[in-house]
Amino acid sequence: GRATAFTAVKNIIIETADINSTGCSPGSECNYIGSVVGAISSNGVTQDTVFQNIVVNDLMLNTKDAQYIGGLAGYVYNYGVLRESKATNIKAKTNSTTTALGGAIGRSASNGIAEDIVTSVNFDKDIYPLTGTITNVGGVIGSNNNALLLSKLKASGTIDLTGTTSIGGIIGMHDQGTMEHAISNVSIISDTANAGGIIGFQNYGSPMSVKIVRNFGNITCFDQCGGIIGRFQNATAANPALLEQAHNYGNIISTGVYVGGIVGYYNNQNTTAGSTIRKVHNEGDITGLNMVGGVIGKRNAADSSG
Repeated sequence: GRATAFTAVKNIIIETADINSTGCSPGSECNYIGSVVGAISSNGVTQDTVFQNIVVNDLMLNTKDAQYIGGLAGYVYNYGVLRESKATNIKAKTNSTTTALGGAIGRSASNGIAEDIVTSVNFDKDIYPLTGTITNVGGVIGSNNNALLLSKLKASGTIDLTGTTSIGGIIGMHDQGTMEHAISNVSIISDTANAGGIIGFQNYGSPMSVKIVRNFGNITCFDQCGGIIGRFQNATAANPALLEQAHNYGNIISTGVYVGGIVGYYNNQNTTAGSTIRKVHNEGDITGLNMVGGVIGKRNAADSSG
C-alpha cells in the first residue's frame, strides 16, 4: 500500500520474512513492493510522512510484474522520508519487467528523502533466480530521479546479475539530485554496461552532485565500469554535474572498454560546459581490454575535471 500525508511510522522490526507479489496492471500502485510499505509520499509541500528506525533482517522479495522493488519501500517520493533504518540480508526472486531494485528503496524521486540507511544485499542470480528484464539495481536504491536528499547511505554484500544494465553499489541509476556521504562494500559482477562502485549510471538531469563517497567493493564487468561511477553523463550548461571527494579502493576487472578507477565513461552531453570532477583518489587495480585509466577510462568532449 501507500503511506501518504501526515503519517509517522517508527520503531518496527521484521525478522525472516517473504514478500510475495503475484503481479498487477502496469502503472498501478501494487507495482511498488517493499517489506514495510509500497510507497511513501507526503503532501507535496512538507516532510510530513516519515518512516524512521525500521529494521528488516533476512528478507526474500518474491515478485511478479513489479516495477519498483525495495527491501524497505518500493517508492519514496513527493517529500516522503525514510531515515535511520536498516535492511540486512535482502534477497530477491523475480520474473518481472523491473525498472528499479534496491536493498532499501526501489525508486526515489520528486523530492523524496533517504538518510542514514544501512543495507546488505544478496542479489545473486546463481542462488536466487532473477529473470525477465531488470534494469537499475543498487545496494541501497535502484534508481533516483530528483530526490531532495540522499545522505549517509551504506551498503555491503553481493550483486551478481546477467543482462542487467546500470548496477551500483549504492544507486543503480542516479538522475538529478544530491547524494552525499556514502560507503559501499558491495561486490559487483555484471556482463553488461554501466557498473560502478557507488553509481552504475549517472544520467544528465540537473542540478546534480555526488560528494564524499567511498567504494571498497571489487567489480567484475563488461564495459563502462568505474570504481565510483560506471557511466557519467553531463548535465545542462546552467547546472553541470559535480563529483568530488570520491575515493575508490576496490579492484576492477573488465572484459571490455571504458574502465576507470573513478569513472569508466565520462560523456559530455552539451557543447558549452562540462561537469566538475575534483578531489578524487583511486587505489584499486584497474584491468580492461582498452581505454583504461586510473581516474577516467574514456572522456568524450569538453569537461572541467581538476
